[in-house]
Amino acid sequence: MFRKGIDTKDNFVEHIRGKFTRLEKKGKLLNELAITDAFAFKKHDSFEHPLCLLNSCINNVKKLNKVTLLVDKKHYKNKTKKDFQEILNQNFLENSVQNVDVIFDSDFHDRFWFINNKKAFFVGTSLNTIGNKHFFVQDTYFKSKDVKVLLDLCFNEDNYDACGIIRERWCYEKQSGLWNEV
Repeated sequence: MFRKGIDTKDNFVEHIRGKFTRLEKKGKLLNELAITDAFAFKKHDSFEHPLCLLNSCINNVKKLNKVTLLVDKKHYKNKTKKDFQEILNQNFLENSVQNVDVIFDSDFHDRFWFINNKKAFFVGTSLNTIGNKHFFVQDTYFKSKDVKVLLDLCFNEDNYDACGIIRERWCYEKQSGLWNEV
């Protein structure tokens, strides 16, 4: 449980880093991280940008190659790929992550963090408001069968969003500096 307040962000970052470090000590390198968070690109009032906070969580992960963010497009109606690229460049891409996928999907409310498409845990608030209210981060991981169901809902190309529209998916490759529609 995390209580609202000034130290909450630092405590959250240390908690998430601890999860990743424990996995690495068991020989399970973190190659891919996926997060369902509708507001991952949306700065909230006086808070730091949520991608800066995410960057703090992963900046000591050695082999992280790809981060996928499932966000709700209704919160970014007038944003273009260039806007997203600027946000990434300003707040996130100084780390070693080579690929960032952005999937626009309005079907998720809860925040799930997926590690290498095998483990998942729940975070009870969006990155953009950590410290604003009390929240919970799951210490254990979901059962594998539940992870499979969640992954299918998140990433199965055949899934449609709640309005019956095929989701948009953009992939940013740091090396080339280009966005590709997937």
